Amino acid sequence: MESLKSAFGIADSVQIKRLLNKHKRDYETISTLDFFPSEARDQAARALAEADSAVHALMFPDAERKSGNIDTTGKHYFQRTWATRKPLWADQLASAWLIRRFVDAEATLLWLDRTQECPPNAVGFAFTGATFSNSKDKVTFEEILATFKLDKNTALARIGALIHSLNSGETKVAEAAGVQTLLQGAMRRTENEDQLLAEAEMTFDLLYEAYFEAPGKA
Repeated sequence: MESLKSAFGIADSVQIKRLLNKHKRDYETISTLDFFPSEARDQAARALAEADSAVHALMFPDAERKSGNIDTTGKHYFQRTWATRKPLWADQLASAWLIRRFVDAEATLLWLDRTQECPPNAVGFAFTGATFSNSKDKVTFEEILATFKLDKNTALARIGALIHSLNSGETKVAEAAGVQTLLQGAMRRTENEDQLLAEAEMTFDLLYEAYFEAPGKA
């Protein structure tokens, strides 16, 4: 891990995490087709777990972990419980993906029933009265982007525009109809909210990969 720290800075870790997530998805896909245990598969699983741990330590050094992840308001948003209301749709799913990928990597997600009160220690999102919710001109995903200064990330901003389009029923973003179809398919093939988020996360990971422009790329 020390060699990883010396070779890369925290800014590079986001790109490393993206690449690692791709390898993890590839591993999971292969594992579903490989019904027999093997030493090679176990070694790959251990290597991925060790790499994930090293990248996490790079992204969240000890100094940050002690004080927590703090935004411009001075509030702590690290290792928190984040709660939203069912049924889950584009803004809730995209916001949950954003939180786990870019805000609080160790977030615990809580799915509330329509009338269930949000626990006082949880950070509510994507419902009326939540800490993060729709504003006059932004959906929750875009509000989170702005709060954590992530709106300068072109790929995330484009996903925000897509989610805004889906929530408002507009057709300004060409990919919106395709993403809507994918999310509807995910809803039909999953049995609970955790499974639904796992399916949706793959869609948003791919969108981010498609939209992301590496520094210096022509």
